[in-house]
Amino acid sequence: MTREDGDRQRAAARTLLKASPPPVGRSGSGSNPASGAHGTVTMLGATEERGAPCRQMRFSVAPRGTARPVEPTFTLGRIRDGSRKIAG
Repeated sequence: MTREDGDRQRAAARTLLKASPPPVGRSGSGSNPASGAHGTVTMLGATEERGAPCRQMRFSVAPRGTARPVEPTFTLGRIRDGSRKIAG
């Protein structure tokens, strides 16, 4: 995957993370015609951890030429400055 591939996936995730109320079950997509990579980001859940809003997100990324996508799942927690970090 290229840096641009990752940027497009993160942009899809940011759209979901900014939505209110949290769009649990909704997906966004990103693709990069230059590299052939494509994928989706799905919000799996919305919780609170130690008083901070957290979102469970699954990224499904398929670089060009791969038979199966890579599908990591992360919990992203909002920290004091408003940004999100991978929790625990």
